[in-house]
Amino acid sequence: MFLFVFILNWEDWFFGTKLDGAAAGLYLFAKWLISGVLAVALVRYPRYSRHLAAAAVCYYGWLLLDSSVTSTILTHHKGSFPLVPAVLLLIALAYLFINTITTRCQVSR
Repeated sequence: MFLFVFILNWEDWFFGTKLDGAAAGLYLFAKWLISGVLAVALVRYPRYSRHLAAAAVCYYGWLLLDSSVTSTILTHHKGSFPLVPAVLLLIALAYLFINTITTRCQVSR
């Protein structure tokens, strides 16, 4: 998603501040790169899946916080809740929870 926006339109928001040009391009590229590195690392290094899931929770939590603050600032506390980052964070949290439970069950056997 961030790569698509990076290619088409270098415009993004950072905690209510509109970014244009190179600053927006760097921020979009960094968001795409971090999510890409997490996805590749999860496939390539499954033994570190709990650590990578925790990193994903931190990353998607950051995106949710950024989206929430931006939405609140731009709509003067009357905005809607950013649903996509919230769903992504819930998926990462669910994966971390399930991974932790299954790992602990395997260790206890």
